[in-house]
Amino acid sequence: VFVLVASGLAAPIHAQLKLAKASPEEAATVPAVTEIRLWFNEAPMEMGPSTVTVRVQSAAGALVASGNAPQDPKDAKSFALALADGLQPGAYTAEWGTMSEDGEMVKGQLHFTVGAPR
Repeated sequence: VFVLVASGLAAPIHAQLKLAKASPEEAATVPAVTEIRLWFNEAPMEMGPSTVTVRVQSAAGALVASGNAPQDPKDAKSFALALADGLQPGAYTAEWGTMSEDGEMVKGQLHFTVGAPR
């Protein structure tokens, strides 16, 4: 008879960094957008101002905004890219990228529309 005993020496399991929520939300139609705000399930690896980068493109593929999204000083999991002039009505894709604490590059896209809800 074999008896297995847990030693407590197992390596800790880390959660995978992922986007928890965004504003605007995926597939949302909103009347106006002045920032792209991203919340993660855990804080990304600290890399100075380029911890989280965001690129916003129109449906035609034109780059309308791009930059580093500063971390919210009150929430280490929240980052926002301000859009100085807001966005004109139309469909947009926001592409974001960051790095997890274990060095894995994490990327994603967010699709939304600026305009009156149908």
